Amino acid sequence: MRFVLFVLFVLAILAIFAAFAILAISKSAVQEIEGFLVLTIAAVLLSGAAIVDAIVHASGQRKGTGI
Repeated sequence: MRFVLFVLFVLAILAIFAAFAILAISKSAVQEIEGFLVLTIAAVLLSGAAIVDAIVHASGQRKGTGI
C-alpha cells in the first residue's frame, strides 16, 4: 500500500507542475482550460493519496510492507 501512496503522491506533484507549466505558456482559453483540468486531476490524485493513507493508518498496516 505504501507503493500506491507513493505513486499517487508523485503523480499529483507532476500534475501540479504540468498544470502550472501549461497555464504559464497558454495562449488561448482552451489551453487555460486544459491547465485547470490538469490541476483538477492533481487534486483528485492528492485526495486519493490521502484516502489510501487514512485506510492504511486505520487498518494498522503502517509498519508492514504492504502490497
